[in-house]
Amino acid sequence: MSEVPSVINEREGFADLTWTFIRGALALAGIESRHFEVMVIGVDERKNADRNLLVETKEHAYLADGVGLHRGHQLYLAESALLHSPRAEKRLQDCYKVMRAMKDSWVSQMRSTIREGRPPESFSVFGSTSFRDETRFYQMDVVGVFRVFEVNGMVVPISKADFGMKMEACMLCCLEFALLLKQEISARSTIAPTTFKEKRLMLEDCRSIPGNQTVPPKQKKQKNTI
Repeated sequence: MSEVPSVINEREGFADLTWTFIRGALALAGIESRHFEVMVIGVDERKNADRNLLVETKEHAYLADGVGLHRGHQLYLAESALLHSPRAEKRLQDCYKVMRAMKDSWVSQMRSTIREGRPPESFSVFGSTSFRDETRFYQMDVVGVFRVFEVNGMVVPISKADFGMKMEACMLCCLEFALLLKQEISARSTIAPTTFKEKRLMLEDCRSIPGNQTVPPKQKKQKNTI
């Protein structure tokens, strides 16, 4: 067979092709990874922050297709779609989901870091979306406002004809992305000690960041009755 079959499902395509490149680069950089239905901690914290779990049902958090981890922090989040003929709107939906989750993760990780000391001036989280054979990598930080920018991208090989050329490009892209994560980890290792008052003020500032709005569930269409 000269090309990846069109019947391959979303999980198979992502795990066997796209995630293989990403996970390999993360492993070489010493970054732990997980994939498929991984609960995003930041989203879980945001959705259940004001809920009394003794009397209320815990709300389900967003589940990522892939994550990169550092000391329990979900430094990187990934979302994927089908390799062949995905719905056109899936690209925008995945981008929206990933960026919302990145913001929740940034806030969650900042709070956790503040409890240890003063976080570095540059503090980022990362994400990616995969649509068809294309993957885009993102970085989010805060410069007065939350800022997201695309840092790299790749096109995975799905046919024998372009396998060699695209494979090398994908490997280089993922290694460069893993290096960005490694640099972020190095920056976070230089946390300066703070006083209790400074910690309290920083946590209050963190709590003042406007949270993501919870999207209401879709209304079911009413069937017409005669």
